[in-house]
Amino acid sequence: MPSEKEQSAHADANALQIQWLQEALQPGGNLHPTPQSLTMHPMTKKSTKAPAQKPAEAAPAQEQPAAGKLGKTQLVERVAEQAGLTKKQAGEAVDALMDAVVDAIKQGQTVGLPGLGTLSVKATAARTGVKPGTSERINIPAGKKVAFKVASTLKTGLQG
Repeated sequence: MPSEKEQSAHADANALQIQWLQEALQPGGNLHPTPQSLTMHPMTKKSTKAPAQKPAEAAPAQEQPAAGKLGKTQLVERVAEQAGLTKKQAGEAVDALMDAVVDAIKQGQTVGLPGLGTLSVKATAARTGVKPGTSERINIPAGKKVAFKVASTLKTGLQG
């Protein structure tokens, strides 16, 4: 059972958190914590504030790791940089490209992207499958799937 001093300190910390939350929820309120809300938690004696990074350790925002996912935002940034466009123009160009590729695939067309590969629609045959857990045999209807064949130039470039 916490002592009266600990209970009082805990109540003070809760009051500060409630005050910050009320301020943050007001129109035009600041959702960033106030210095009072970043004090030591009285029950654990640990800071609730994230440790500060030294300026020398901070990684530049523009550098991307060599491995990982290249998302749409990073793709738009690269297109803007390489084509000399604004990010808005590059975003519109990327969206237009994606829309054109998706529309062509939906119409059953093959889409060739030089240096990258070819997207095509493949028909799948009806087949019999097994339902997991029950081992019951089920019929899987015929359908379509999107296939991608990597360009030979990209394939050889990846191998060394």
